[in-house]
Amino acid sequence: MPSRFWRGCRIGLRWCRISGLLLILAAACGLFYLDHVDLPDFLKQPLLASLKERGIVVEFARMRLRLTRGIVVEKVSLGAAGSPDSPTLTLAEVQLSPDFLRLLHGHLEVQGLAVRDGRLVMPVAGAGPGPGALELTNIQADVRFQTNDTWSVDNFQAVFNGATLALSGDIRHATELGHWEMFQGRKSATPANWQVRLRTLSEITGKIKLEGAPRLTLNITGDARDVNSFAVRVKVTAPAARTPWFSAHELVFNASLSALAGLPTNALLPGVWTNLQPYRLAWNTHFTRMRAENFSAESVTARGFWRAPEMDLDLELQNASQRAHPPWFGVESLQFSAQLTAPAVLATNPPLPGLWSNLPPGDITWSTRVTRLNSDPLKVDSAAAGGAWQAPELSVTNLTLHLGGGWLRAAARFDAARQTLDFTNASVFDPQAVAALLPAMVRERLGWFTWSQPPALHLAGSADLSAWPARTNVPVAVTGGLAFTNATVSGVDLDWLQTDFSYSNQVWQVAGLQVARQSTRLQLAGSEDENTKHFNLQVKGAFDVNQIRPWLKTKGAIREVGRLTFHDPLVLDLTVHGELHQVETLAATGRLALTNFAARGGSVDSLTTGVTYSNRVIQFVQPHAERVHGTQVLGADAITLDLNELRIYFTNGYSTAEPQVIANAIGPKTGRTLEPYQFLTPPTARVNGFVSLRSSEDNQEMEMEDLRVDILKGAPFRWGRFNSQRVEGTARWFGPTLLLTNLDTEFYRGNANGWAAFDFRPASGTDFSFAFDITNANLHGLMADLNSPTNQLEGIVSGRLVVTSGNSTNWQGMSGYGQATLQDGLIWDAPMFGILSPVLNQLSPGLGRSRATDATGQFTMTNGVIYSDNLVIHSTMMRLSYTGTVDLHENLNARAATQLLRDTPGLGTLLHVITWPVTKLFEYKVTGTLADPKMEPLNDLAKILLAPLRPLKTLENLLPGPGTNTATVFTNTPGRK
Repeated sequence: MPSRFWRGCRIGLRWCRISGLLLILAAACGLFYLDHVDLPDFLKQPLLASLKERGIVVEFARMRLRLTRGIVVEKVSLGAAGSPDSPTLTLAEVQLSPDFLRLLHGHLEVQGLAVRDGRLVMPVAGAGPGPGALELTNIQADVRFQTNDTWSVDNFQAVFNGATLALSGDIRHATELGHWEMFQGRKSATPANWQVRLRTLSEITGKIKLEGAPRLTLNITGDARDVNSFAVRVKVTAPAARTPWFSAHELVFNASLSALAGLPTNALLPGVWTNLQPYRLAWNTHFTRMRAENFSAESVTARGFWRAPEMDLDLELQNASQRAHPPWFGVESLQFSAQLTAPAVLATNPPLPGLWSNLPPGDITWSTRVTRLNSDPLKVDSAAAGGAWQAPELSVTNLTLHLGGGWLRAAARFDAARQTLDFTNASVFDPQAVAALLPAMVRERLGWFTWSQPPALHLAGSADLSAWPARTNVPVAVTGGLAFTNATVSGVDLDWLQTDFSYSNQVWQVAGLQVARQSTRLQLAGSEDENTKHFNLQVKGAFDVNQIRPWLKTKGAIREVGRLTFHDPLVLDLTVHGELHQVETLAATGRLALTNFAARGGSVDSLTTGVTYSNRVIQFVQPHAERVHGTQVLGADAITLDLNELRIYFTNGYSTAEPQVIANAIGPKTGRTLEPYQFLTPPTARVNGFVSLRSSEDNQEMEMEDLRVDILKGAPFRWGRFNSQRVEGTARWFGPTLLLTNLDTEFYRGNANGWAAFDFRPASGTDFSFAFDITNANLHGLMADLNSPTNQLEGIVSGRLVVTSGNSTNWQGMSGYGQATLQDGLIWDAPMFGILSPVLNQLSPGLGRSRATDATGQFTMTNGVIYSDNLVIHSTMMRLSYTGTVDLHENLNARAATQLLRDTPGLGTLLHVITWPVTKLFEYKVTGTLADPKMEPLNDLAKILLAPLRPLKTLENLLPGPGTNTATVFTNTPGRK
């Protein structure tokens, strides 16, 4: 029994081993079949049913069990069959992961799958320039089916548009994806929104080329029951990218998109914001070496955020430049940020005009900061600005620039509904920094200025732009102020300038303009109308006239001002009006005061006058000037300066000043002409008429005068050798001639009156003529000036002298006539008379020194030769007569006769007849000169009889050789050579 038992055991074990081997063989055959042929339907159907429960309906070639990878479905395709507009997904194989725990309970379910070598095609209806479909190739992914119908995607990788795409995410109720319209393949009259978005995406991706090894990472989460519950995170990296707009390197892009569910219906945003309201979008990007057609940047960073109803945008640029020509600009760095708040309710206000109607409704605030802005027209060290758009107002709140060695701060507000602009500005910088932005005329005027310190400017204003740009003349109103120090204007240094100004209705107003340079201090106020070009200006203060010299451009102006010397500034109070750029309309009225100045060397202590100017005519009203500490005065009712005719007119001019100083001030030729006619002390004179103001180089300087000078109070006067203690009369200066009339002078203790005429036209000297009546002149004084101050001549001279022609350069050639009388004269000290004294004294001691009771004579003068045939000198014992000539070179050629006892009272005629033979002995020929006369008796008997009376003279005549006249009394005779 025991052995049978063990034998049965051995047989059982043997059959068990055989059965096990058969089972193993069957299993191996089954596995081989499942691996190389296909799964049986009883296995496939539960798996397909499980996938179908999850909304996955697939078509495939076969399903096999791979010993190393599990259940594998080969050549799988998903999508709406026969619908060309639906996305299709084809997979080389899908590895299914069964839920083995459920399998123990008799249920075969799939808890995950692995996709290998897949391809997703999303057709794009009506695609434009981009591809006809969006494709994902080389898809590799792991999908886990979790509770609540949640799909988790892990390790998803694919190739999209040349970039590696990595995707992960969790989708709840994923089976609902099958109900989405895009996966149904249905067509409608209007393309679905997803087709529109796909078309947009296709067009964008078709234009963007990512180079190198680009990578796109996506993370998607959401609930398939609600498309708005999805959240998408995207990250794109690429070594380089090329687009139609720009190219860049080291591209990094991040974005996240999620829907905002549960918004109340009354919070829906209006208009364009409706499509954006359900989403939350945040993105940022950074790339380097950006290059566009006309723009480049070494670094670009941009960030954006949208969460209804707000949107933020930030932009940063480094070393950016724009090179379109013109203009060109570059920045070292730029930061820009903007915030937008969409309106809760669309405004019902009328639409905004012009380009403002294109702006989306809502509020926008923005700010920017720039460093090192360089461009063709402008260079800015740094700039910052902020602003806002809150319909209908656009504002710039804090524009700040650092440029031109200073700064600028500005703000502006624009009302788009009313089309009005309000602005303010405060700045301290050199305007040359913005000169290229200004009009040509302003740049030209600005070129006159240079500053060692920037000027300060502040202004505020408004503009009405409702008619712009159709109407370029925009109504503008501005108020402001300007101040600067240490500036140069057209080469003239200014210490400081400050002013307030305003502009409204095309009228400029300047108030309180103050300017200073050294001793110049001016205050100006005025206005200017841009329409009429008419201006009004008030000028007060002190002005240093010397400071205009650098501004003078013409030679004439430089020359004329150069003849003036100013030691003190001009004090002025003027009102000026006219039209800009039309000098002929300029007019002015006011008062001037000047001290301590000189005109052509003639100094003036002070001058005060009213002044008017119009049509290039300046009139000085009631001018009053003083010289020499107030002892010399010049004044007039009016002095008129005509710049058209270059004349100066005097009306009731009054002067106690030196005439020579006035003549020098008129012109150098006038001064030289009047130099011989000297007033030793200033006379009192009245002046009327005009004189020329032509330059000294102009030969017509003296051909345009018509001036009358009345000497009201005489003064000592000198002309040549003549002197007078008083001269009164009238001088009429007409063109190149000067006529002196009504002359009344004190003449050597006597009196002289007459007239004189001077002609200044000759190239050399002055032609003159005159006529004088002389009474009771002192002979001694007269001869002291004409001959010698030590003469012993005495007597009272009267007579008349008429010079019909003469010239100042050759006065010895005068022509004329006259007559003279002498009373109670002692004339023997005159050599031409004293030569007879020794002879007469021999006849009767003292006869040759007797006093003449009177003398008379008439004469004519031709070419400087004076002829008289009736010069008679009367004395008690004799009568002396002269007949002959004497020229103005003092040469004598005369006949002298002495008639003894001829003037004896009662017996003179009888005694003359009785003594006639003796008288013939005293007839002589007189030659030589006035200073050294020669006497020769005309009768030979007289020579013999008179020889003993003149032994020395007789001996002198007998000896050969020249002799010396020791009897010459006069040693300083004019004209003697």
